Amino acid sequence: MKSLQDFLFIFFNKINYNCYLNFLIQIKKKSKNRPLIKGHVHHIIPKYWFKKNPEFLFFQNCEENLIYLTQEEHLLAHKILYKLKKTPQDLGAIYLLQKKRSEAILQYKRLGAQAVHKIQKQNNQTFWNNEWQKQNALKSMAKSNAYETRSKGGKKGGYNRNVNRIITVKDKILFYFNKKPFLCVFNCKTGGDIQRILMKAHATNLKRVSPLLTGKRQSAYGWSCIWLTKKIKN
Repeated sequence: MKSLQDFLFIFFNKINYNCYLNFLIQIKKKSKNRPLIKGHVHHIIPKYWFKKNPEFLFFQNCEENLIYLTQEEHLLAHKILYKLKKTPQDLGAIYLLQKKRSEAILQYKRLGAQAVHKIQKQNNQTFWNNEWQKQNALKSMAKSNAYETRSKGGKKGGYNRNVNRIITVKDKILFYFNKKPFLCVFNCKTGGDIQRILMKAHATNLKRVSPLLTGKRQSAYGWSCIWLTKKIKN
């Protein structure tokens, strides 16, 4: 059976982690002289590592891998981890503990975009795969209301007046910047909601996202996107 020390050695993989180890030692010394803290439970070996190494999942919530911290100590723990490993998950945790919720959400959305892109790349289901796009288009056209949907869009001369109908809170869209996965957008009601998120993530001259969402443009100011929950409207 591997010990915590064994897992630390594997996790840091030749990185000098003495500062993290010393931090843990100091916390354990403090814990002997103070009441049990139940507010913040910290995984010494972070949970995100076990997702990539499921064979060691048995150790994730093991008592040896858990430590109770104050909020300040918890923040410091993730700052040390981020300094040593530069993992985006720790950066997201730092934002959350600093009560920077919007920055944390943006960070986790970028992680989601990267994860989705990795899966789609493995399956050759990317935005630039023409065959995949054709298959999606055929599926969309096969719907019973396909002609009706497209006719209405054409008669009204675009989707500017129907911007609230382009996306719903249930939709998920993967956005690329300069052809690289950037962030996954969800829980939005309008194109304006998305535009504000994109501008906060990476400021450009993009004023409207509806041409991207409807497929009228494949890219704009470096941005492009693919729908993850429904097909592009034409």
